[in-house]
Amino acid sequence: MRQISRYEEDFYTKPNHKFFEMNSLLSGIITPIVAFIWLWLHPEVPEHLKWAFKLFSLYFILMFCLIYISNFFRRNLEHFLQVAYFLVSTFVVYLAYYYDYSQSYSILFLVVVFYIALTFNKMSTLLYYLLTIKVLLGISIFLKSRSTNMFDISGMIIFLCILVFSVIAIYNLYIRNRDQRALNEIAFYDSVTRLPNRHFLNKYLSSSLDSKPIVLLFIDLDKFKFINDTLGHNVGDAVLQQVSKELKKCLLENDFVARYGGDEFIAILENADQERAEQTVQQIVKRFSNPMRVEGQSIDISASIGISCYPVESGTAESLIKHADVAMYHAKSSGRNNYTFYTPDMSKAISRRLQLENGLLRALKNGEFIVQYQPKIHLETGEISGAEALLRWNHPELGLVPPNEFIPIAEETGLIIPIGEWVLKTSCMQSKIWQKSGLLPINLALNVSYQQLKTRNFILSIQQALAESGLDPQFLELEITESMLREAGELKIVLDALRPIGIKLAIDDFGVGYSSLSMLQYVDINNLKIDMSLIKDIPESTKAEAIAKTIIELGKNLNCTITAEGVETKEQFDFLKKNNCHFGQGYLFSRPLDGSDFEKLLRNWRKD
Repeated sequence: MRQISRYEEDFYTKPNHKFFEMNSLLSGIITPIVAFIWLWLHPEVPEHLKWAFKLFSLYFILMFCLIYISNFFRRNLEHFLQVAYFLVSTFVVYLAYYYDYSQSYSILFLVVVFYIALTFNKMSTLLYYLLTIKVLLGISIFLKSRSTNMFDISGMIIFLCILVFSVIAIYNLYIRNRDQRALNEIAFYDSVTRLPNRHFLNKYLSSSLDSKPIVLLFIDLDKFKFINDTLGHNVGDAVLQQVSKELKKCLLENDFVARYGGDEFIAILENADQERAEQTVQQIVKRFSNPMRVEGQSIDISASIGISCYPVESGTAESLIKHADVAMYHAKSSGRNNYTFYTPDMSKAISRRLQLENGLLRALKNGEFIVQYQPKIHLETGEISGAEALLRWNHPELGLVPPNEFIPIAEETGLIIPIGEWVLKTSCMQSKIWQKSGLLPINLALNVSYQQLKTRNFILSIQQALAESGLDPQFLELEITESMLREAGELKIVLDALRPIGIKLAIDDFGVGYSSLSMLQYVDINNLKIDMSLIKDIPESTKAEAIAKTIIELGKNLNCTITAEGVETKEQFDFLKKNNCHFGQGYLFSRPLDGSDFEKLLRNWRKD
């Protein structure tokens, strides 16, 4: 069995009050009854010994009463019982000695020792008790032998009986403690990390809140689900084990850390102030900022940490964890890989996030999502050459929810996969409806997330959407973000599989992502879309103009078409057209429209 830390040892060795309460009940009722029956059956017992019996009986009755009215007595009940047991044992040794170890008194002595030994909760205490009894008994046998000049066979038999009983009792208690440890491992420890689990955490918090100020850290691993989905659960478990080791290195010996569930950990800093808490979380964030080596693979892992303090913000264990959880979500939404102390204002923002997260589960089922289409204009001819499908959420209580608010939540929860499939099928069906109504075919572009691209059936879902709608693949364009090019090596197999189907590929929000330009040589791109943040300052900013010109020139050299997003003014339109940008998209031409309105736009569109 593994070694346990100091705080775990303290937790396990606390007296089991229910056990001792039951023992006190038995002692307080049975002991006096047995004592008075014994005195009634043995009238030859001297008066002073009878009074000793009565005093011991009253002592046990007193313990039985005090346990229900005194917290101090309840906490120290084990010690009071041990004192009583030693006194009773000494008294019975004397009684057996006084009556020359006659049969009835010898039996009484063995029964008392047996009963008392069963009530001990610690094997070490029982061992000391039995050794003391054997020493007292050995002394009495020695004194009796000297006074009679005869070897006391009865006393020696009792001595041997206690010796055998001691060995058996200690062995049984050892087995019981070993089995209890095994059960504790199952009940109180996480099977993967070997850290205390949520059940242990709740018990630990319940026993710690009233005694000292503490700081609670709610630690959540960023994008752990992605590791599980892409590398497998075996690697995920290995990551959790490594994370648990790293967390322990950041904490002091008296601190407590548990796995709360999934990729969530909770650390408790005892007697810590805000300065110590900040030093600890900064150390954790710094440690997880570097790639982690797990099973021969370099894995990027980071942590978002929420912090709450007792008794400053929270009065109960439940609220302490809840507040730290709220602060963690705030840290995650603020960019991940950082930490935040809880403030009451956070609860409102997290409440909205939770409302959105719960609402996403039913939004698809209840038909709350809609797809709108924004035209893409050929800047040279002025014709509508395509449309971008944009997802919108019409929440029944909150109204229209901005995509930048609910899309990240959908990606974190994995709901982006079924939502993305729905957008794909709906958009392809709508594009085919326009064609069947007599309109000329246009290019349909829609965004796909990294999670979608990594699913095994991504290519199959596209083929099914095209087959069900009857849309020709040449009119479908998938947009990925520039930051996704960092995983170009992993995505290349998927992206290359799109080429034979006839589907085009575009890089969205180009110019503000995190990729290296060298990654473009590994992926065949049809279209580069200049991010709107680089267009909005044209023509006021010469730097913005220079960057836009550079991207346009880069696209030409890569044999890509160039689309400028966020075109809102005539000056921007003129600049882009003058510098040979192929397409433009923005409110200068049209806001996003639903399917029927977009069809009207196509029919009534006139060239400038």
